[in-house]
Amino acid sequence: MLFFNTTLIMPDIDFETIILNSLILIWIVTFYSAFAGNYFKSGIIRKIGLGLLFSLISIIIMTVPFELIEGYLFDTRTVLFSLSGVFLGFIPTVVMLIVSIIFRIYLGQEGMIIGIILFIISGGYGLLWKKYSYKFKNLNINLKYLIFSVISGVLPFITLLIYDYSLFRPYLPFISIYYLGALNLLTYILALILHSQKKSANLSNVIEEQKKLLQASIDSPKVMEIFVLDKDFKYLVFNSYHKYCMKLFYGVEIEVGDSFLEHIKNTKMYSRFRSQIYRALQGLEYTSVDEVETTKGKFYESMFTPIKNDNQDVIGVGIFSYDVTKKKQYEKNIIYLNYHDSLTGVYNRRYYNEEIIKHDTIENYPITLLLADINSLKTVNDAFGHEKGDEMLKKSATILESVLSKHGFVSRIGGDEFVAVLKNTSKAMTANLINSLEKKISETRVAGVKLSLSIGYETVHENLSFEKAFKRAEDTMYRNKLFDKSADDNETINTIMKSLYEKNPREEMHSQRVSKYCVMIGEALKLSRDKLNLLKVGGILHDIGKIAIDDKILDKPGKLTEFEYEKVKKHPEIGYRILSASSQYIDISKDILHHHEHYDGKGYPRGLKEEEIPFNSRIICIADAYDAMTLSRPYRASLSKEEAIKELERCSGTQFDPDITKIFIDLIKDL
Repeated sequence: MLFFNTTLIMPDIDFETIILNSLILIWIVTFYSAFAGNYFKSGIIRKIGLGLLFSLISIIIMTVPFELIEGYLFDTRTVLFSLSGVFLGFIPTVVMLIVSIIFRIYLGQEGMIIGIILFIISGGYGLLWKKYSYKFKNLNINLKYLIFSVISGVLPFITLLIYDYSLFRPYLPFISIYYLGALNLLTYILALILHSQKKSANLSNVIEEQKKLLQASIDSPKVMEIFVLDKDFKYLVFNSYHKYCMKLFYGVEIEVGDSFLEHIKNTKMYSRFRSQIYRALQGLEYTSVDEVETTKGKFYESMFTPIKNDNQDVIGVGIFSYDVTKKKQYEKNIIYLNYHDSLTGVYNRRYYNEEIIKHDTIENYPITLLLADINSLKTVNDAFGHEKGDEMLKKSATILESVLSKHGFVSRIGGDEFVAVLKNTSKAMTANLINSLEKKISETRVAGVKLSLSIGYETVHENLSFEKAFKRAEDTMYRNKLFDKSADDNETINTIMKSLYEKNPREEMHSQRVSKYCVMIGEALKLSRDKLNLLKVGGILHDIGKIAIDDKILDKPGKLTEFEYEKVKKHPEIGYRILSASSQYIDISKDILHHHEHYDGKGYPRGLKEEEIPFNSRIICIADAYDAMTLSRPYRASLSKEEAIKELERCSGTQFDPDITKIFIDLIKDL
């Protein structure tokens, strides 16, 4: 504190007291710097506590005053109160004023009132300055606090003169120097110091808050490891998840300053991390996806970001790393689905189209294209359901892959078509492979149906493109399919009928009787042998569609529900689909489709009437109905021949063709 030689004005002034007051204020500054930054920043209780502590300082100052006039105490309280209003705020200043006023009243003496007035004016001035100082925000800080200091001295000086000018007039020179000089200078110096300390404290708080915010931010991702290393690979900062992972996988409790690489014991992993971090330290920002060396199938994606100073020198590297195993597996699955047939597991047409271009190189010649088409797949689907059809596709793909995959790849390129691309495979080698295929195929059955594939192949060479080779192989395959189809269709139909008879034995006898009745009618009508054969087979196969009807419905002992009856009514359509797949059964399939049509148009499935109904269908309808009536069922007794004939006569012209019915009745009566 700047002090003045005032002995000429007031020889008995105690300069030691003034020095002590100044030292106390300097101690206050130190005290403030220790607490203002953090402890008393928030909370009313803490602010009251701060006011009480500074009240103690005020009391200490008042206990060591100096007197110009007896009873009038002079000290540095005005400086304390004005600075308190600016730097401590409202609550601490008010608390300090209250306590100081009480203590001043306790001291008493003549100058008590003016002392209290100066308390209030100085404290109030400090609070007003704090509230409105924002208006001087563009003012230079030194000039700002110089103005504050001058006013803080002028106010008590004027207050003293107004209070009792005659009393203080003899001491006006000293008072002027004291309030307008020494205390102004002391206030100015202390204000600058306090401002600097507050700014430092605030900056420290900001830095500390930013550190906490940064740590909270990097701790928030619970699936991402975040850590920062310096140029020596030592930790500068890390998040809690990285710390957890290092403890979990390496059994170490890491701390700032530890070397990251010292904890990596796997040689390959150590080498990888060292290389990646070194690249980032060279200024390269990049991302890398790596399989964890110690856990096969586990993948991590890591982002390496160089950290630079103001001179753009790299001083460290930030690493963000997270588990992408599920993502990689998902990508792998997507790639698999893009290039594989989801049902059979072999490659799909897309893969074939892309790979065929890659295979067209001289080192792969000769290349053979082998095409295979599954016979009777549609028939199996219609008769036994798509599950069995899918099984046929899967077994075909498995056989093709087991024999051919060593020489190339197999793709499913259509519903029932496969193509194999065989590298360095001649025609002679292909013929041997086909022999192996046919042997395995002949040993395989699905739902009792023997697996059958029609095969064609052609070899690509320098003078024959893939497109032409594919067309030749396809032509050969379809030509072979024509030769194979009749035998395969017959075997498939026989297998279906056998399966139907096995699950419903009465159907076999029923079919044979219906066939016999149909032939009887045909002979009576003097039909040709070919037409009689069609009737005979039609009678045998008329209920082939029941293979797809649930046994529980066919064998139900009671009356069928409406839903169940609708299911049963589908069997002519199912039979038609099964038989129409074969060219040799196409005519019979139409007879089967309409054998439940009624002569009056009230039958199913299409509601045809009279001559619209195929001739053979009308014959089968009568034969089927008569045998059904005379056949005992679980839910009703059979009709006698006479009763059945009466029923035929009753329904003649409505359900049955009247002319054919009359012929059949005459035949039955003679049996």
